[in-house]
Amino acid sequence: MYLFKIDAYIATFRSQPPLLRPEDMHFNLPNTFSFWNQRSLESFDSFSAAEPIERSQTTIFDLMHSPFGDKEMSPFVMFPEDIQIGIYSMQSRIWEFVEQARDSDVDDATVLTIRRLLVQQLDYWKRQLDGFSTYDMDDPTAVETRPARAVPDRYYWGLEDHSQPGWKNVVLARPNALIFDTMHLYHLFSIHIYTDVRNLCRLASNQDSEGDIGQRRISAAIKWASTDNARHALLHASSILQLNKRDAHAFGGVAAEPLTLMALYAGALVVWAYGRFSQTRCLEKHCGETTFPEVDGKWVETWGFASMDGLPLCQCVMDELVERFAGFVPGGPGGWAYHVGKLIARP
Repeated sequence: MYLFKIDAYIATFRSQPPLLRPEDMHFNLPNTFSFWNQRSLESFDSFSAAEPIERSQTTIFDLMHSPFGDKEMSPFVMFPEDIQIGIYSMQSRIWEFVEQARDSDVDDATVLTIRRLLVQQLDYWKRQLDGFSTYDMDDPTAVETRPARAVPDRYYWGLEDHSQPGWKNVVLARPNALIFDTMHLYHLFSIHIYTDVRNLCRLASNQDSEGDIGQRRISAAIKWASTDNARHALLHASSILQLNKRDAHAFGGVAAEPLTLMALYAGALVVWAYGRFSQTRCLEKHCGETTFPEVDGKWVETWGFASMDGLPLCQCVMDELVERFAGFVPGGPGGWAYHVGKLIARP
């Protein structure tokens, strides 16, 4: 599983299909974090006996195919690391879709059908992630009131000293960090489904901006900005920004994972492109007002003026809005991490 994850990770960075395919992954799900992080053979035996039996009865291939409903699986609670693998398994299909959608010969109906299926699969993994929670198995009240799909926090125990105050916070930070990263992966892949990120990257860096090629790229961006694909992409960009505003402080206040850098840059890129290429008239004197509804699911369906993080989606304030994304990147817009994010966000 770890080789598959590394392969998918690198393929996402390099914008290429992975070498390992989901159909090659006929191995059982790995053991939990605590299983591999014990201080003694005695505790190792204890945790080995407490491992979820369902994990030894489910293959990674079965996990990856669970959104399709074509594999019979033993019911079990997916951990965030399982859900992350499930989303990564979509990387090759999303890459192929982006290549198809970029091909002008592909029928629009075909593109719409494939996009809808990919969105449904991503949303399936998002629902699994939303339903995940942990509980303290040493707390009788927590055990009694736990949600149906909650798992004991002991599966994330490590080498921390249980005699020290705050050791539980160290434990809970592990699944929380996985959830944080996996949410970024979900939004990043969603943006790629709705947006030709490579085209926008080239426009943002002034590559091929002249001549016929440049005009085709600009025309494609203008057309994209007028569609509901742009609105869906903006919704995911807004979610990335709000996710960092809400939770980044728990992880040092700035993005440390390359995956998070990619998502932040992709979100900022979508915002910049919409402000640059949308044909909506500039609001001019109204740009400082925040009376417009925030970007949400309702706005995606109804269109009209909207704001993101309290700022109108207007070209006049796009630089300020983009800087809010960069504020969660080490070094800000001029830092090395921001430029690394620009490079690895390309599909």
